[in-house]
Amino acid sequence: MKTRFLSWVVAIAAITPFAVATPRAAADTITLNYTGGGITQSVFLNGSTSNVTGGPFNWNVTAVPPNVNLKVGNSITTWCVELAQGIASPTTYTLASVSTLPNATSIMNLFGEGYKTGSPSNAAAFQLALWELVYDTSAGSLTAGNFRYTGSSNSTRNAAQTLLSQALHNTANGINSFNRFLSGYTLYHLDSATKQNQLLLVPPGAKPPTQPPVNPVPAPPAALLALFGVLALGGRSTWFRKKAPTA
Repeated sequence: MKTRFLSWVVAIAAITPFAVATPRAAADTITLNYTGGGITQSVFLNGSTSNVTGGPFNWNVTAVPPNVNLKVGNSITTWCVELAQGIASPTTYTLASVSTLPNATSIMNLFGEGYKTGSPSNAAAFQLALWELVYDTSAGSLTAGNFRYTGSSNSTRNAAQTLLSQALHNTANGINSFNRFLSGYTLYHLDSATKQNQLLLVPPGAKPPTQPPVNPVPAPPAALLALFGVLALGGRSTWFRKKAPTA
């Protein structure tokens, strides 16, 4: 009797965590239609020079989760953070954290500096500085390293270098220019397995994207653990009563 009861309790305890586990949450997605834009620039990347097209790209929102401060039909602008693929319309992106990108803190500071007057005054320079932070293994100079600007515009290169240097300076000195100039805004990493990844700045009112839980199998609730204890004590008491000698 004791062996059967204990086996029953152990079996329930073993399956209960899976029965009460919270389902894994799906990440939020946004669907966009490309409407134009983009600036082509000459860059050196990973041993070769080529013409590449980056932001600002223009889109219309066709589907958006309710926790993001955008509506279907809104016109938005994105910036390129991935050069291995192209863009297409429509594209459904996963809303990911900027922390998945290299130099994430400096990227946030770059947006703070670039948008402190409303929008980047030199869009080509802003995109170049962003690419430098994403692609150069030793970000800091647009004329050295494994990512370089090879175009002929000195004004674009100099403007990009100024933005880049300020963003890196802020990061090194603990200055948060994103919060200073873009308080309440949210910067989203638009991630796609097959299309060019983008960054999207959303005005105040947006909330962070839903992320899958770190541990999708939580421990059994305290109430269930307490119930197991009561059952075990009750079973033990019954077993002892049955085994007690009679007078």
